[in-house]
Amino acid sequence: MTARPHIAVVKPDFGINGGFERHLDDLIAGLRERHWRIDIVTIDGTTKPRRLYGLPVEPVQLELHNEFFVYLALVEQTQQLQLDHFDAVLTTQPPTYLVPHQAKVALFFHQARLFYDLSEPVAASGIVDPEIHGRASEAVRRLEGEAVGDVRFWLAGSAESAARLKHHWSIPDEAIDTYSAPPTSTPQATTPLRPDGPIVSVSRLEWPKRVELLVQAMHLTTSERAAHLVGGGSRLDFVKDLDSTYHRDPQQATSSFDPLLWVDKGVVAKGPKRPPEPPSGRIVFEGPAGNERRDQLYDEASVVVAPAYREDYGLTAIEAMIRARPVIVCRDGGGLTEMIDDGVNGLIVDPDARALARAIDHLVTNPETAAKMGRAARESVQHITLEAAVTQVEQALRRALDLDS
Repeated sequence: MTARPHIAVVKPDFGINGGFERHLDDLIAGLRERHWRIDIVTIDGTTKPRRLYGLPVEPVQLELHNEFFVYLALVEQTQQLQLDHFDAVLTTQPPTYLVPHQAKVALFFHQARLFYDLSEPVAASGIVDPEIHGRASEAVRRLEGEAVGDVRFWLAGSAESAARLKHHWSIPDEAIDTYSAPPTSTPQATTPLRPDGPIVSVSRLEWPKRVELLVQAMHLTTSERAAHLVGGGSRLDFVKDLDSTYHRDPQQATSSFDPLLWVDKGVVAKGPKRPPEPPSGRIVFEGPAGNERRDQLYDEASVVVAPAYREDYGLTAIEAMIRARPVIVCRDGGGLTEMIDDGVNGLIVDPDARALARAIDHLVTNPETAAKMGRAARESVQHITLEAAVTQVEQALRRALDLDS
């Protein structure tokens, strides 16, 4: 191959610009700086389909299982792409790894999790009908399992993600490498930890990011400082209502220790409207703050909390750690736990509000310990750089293209 290889990066457009999107922008810019020819191919992830594979999709079907039909629409769009004029394809989020091509590298952080590791929790939540969702999960797994074998190389975002590849699709070890996405912004200098700084959590308010645990924990802490929640999402009203409930009736926060608090529809109960609740003072809802405000809160934080369930990677934790902030994660946090050495650069706790409250209190009341953990956190993630990530993707593309290293 004499000309520079021409690479297609296939990306669903979900109408958001989250951590993965920011990282992908940086990665593509890095590849282009190294003279790779890159074109971005997008598929629409926002439209509810009216037809799939030539058959009509009725409104009642979308109502019964919107997620399944929207995902099938993504699959159909992906499988219809004609990318033979590209030398190789770099796929990103599900289901782009199903695109037809003989030289594919998959940047893999997760499958369509609702149909895999989250299939049972989502059925238990009441968000979908359990029987219908069971059939949908079987259909997705069968469809994808028959098509993923032609991916030449997988770059898994964590050991958690790599394990899913092996468990669900029997991908061999030699076809998988663990890939670390770097923080999308790195401070020029580390701001000393402020003992009186806020508790900060950066997360979409979606299922199963599990910010509900943090809300309950903040009503159990001994400290009077607030937790700043950065992010928006479909569970915002529910989480706000939960905070108001605990403020109005503190006994509820102390008596209901359900570790599966987040496994529900996330809908505010219907009924007579209560008068507007005064703010609890324990939670500050920042909304989908921009990068500048997010980074400011990282710099001001005394501790950062990342309570998500079986996270694919944990970019927000790395963004906090590179700023020398200790991070608290839950024991079932998946990829989040892989970067935390418990008691050294952060804390790993059981996924319940009491344990989370105790951990927050421990770091808030022991600022020297928190600062020491923060310094260790920064040291432990300094090797995760954009340059290393670009090199790893470059090597995988060369492998898919059968080029010499």
